[in-house]
Amino acid sequence: MSRKTISTNREVLAPLVALIGTAKLRDLTAADVRSALARLATTRSTRSVQMTRGALVRAIRHAEANNLVGRNVAALVSAPNGLEGRPSKSLTVHEAQALIKAVHCALG
Repeated sequence: MSRKTISTNREVLAPLVALIGTAKLRDLTAADVRSALARLATTRSTRSVQMTRGALVRAIRHAEANNLVGRNVAALVSAPNGLEGRPSKSLTVHEAQALIKAVHCALG
């Protein structure tokens, strides 16, 4: 796993750990995960909540593969919608066409 992936997973999991990090993994329920993700959805974007759930699913899958838990409770829960993300900074089609036209005129 790359350093960037590890860093990203730590970032998205930190707020979740603050909510459920004291629970023993064997005692964690789907309801606990659902509730924690719902709380995160009130302050985070939908994509961030999805990434958090995905990282948790992967972490518990590792524990499951090592017989530390019987089932992956995070896999049983869907990520709720969060806040709308930041607006795109990409050019629209019309803006891109105007830019290309302006560059073409300037060069030519």
